[in-house]
Amino acid sequence: MGIVVNIVSDPKDGNVAMCESRYRLKRKKEAEQIARDNVCRIFEDVENLNDELEAKKRKLDRWSKELNKCEALTEREGQNFDEEKKMLENSYSPFFLASFVMQDQRQIQWTVHKRRFGQPIMKF
Repeated sequence: MGIVVNIVSDPKDGNVAMCESRYRLKRKKEAEQIARDNVCRIFEDVENLNDELEAKKRKLDRWSKELNKCEALTEREGQNFDEEKKMLENSYSPFFLASFVMQDQRQIQWTVHKRRFGQPIMKF
């Protein structure tokens, strides 16, 4: 009778084992699908981040070019200003000195006249 019981109980054990196997296989496939979805999501995130990085690099390159243009323009303007200043210093320096001397002379004349007559010179 023991053998018959084992034979009769084997189909149940086989069904239970087969159900457990199917359940484990189903869970394994679900876990694999979740892992695949996560990997795809990670790759998409990496691709999006790379795209954002490239866009920011292009924006920085544009800003750099604009800054270089402004810097070159400023440098040229500074050189032009220095050249004009040197030209003015070289060509008009006697006139500038004379104007300073004239201003000093006027100031002295005004002071002397005020001391002498007590009133400033009338200007025309």
